Amino acid sequence: MSTYADWLAHPSRDHYWEAGCVDGKYDQIGVPGLHTGGLFDCFVQGTLRNYVGLRQAAATQFARERQSLILT
Repeated sequence: MSTYADWLAHPSRDHYWEAGCVDGKYDQIGVPGLHTGGLFDCFVQGTLRNYVGLRQAAATQFARERQSLILT
């Protein structure tokens, strides 16, 4: 099955989507992240949510202090 068909088969947030989500798992991430997006991007809310979430709750102080955000 193609990825697109997989997406269509899971129109709501279920186990398929949860496997790849980081929100709710910030405390398990111990590395810095680079979050990028556009101000008018349809995903900008998720980008901001993950940046803030990891700044506040990443597993290590090193990771919390070194999250980077680029919005264009």
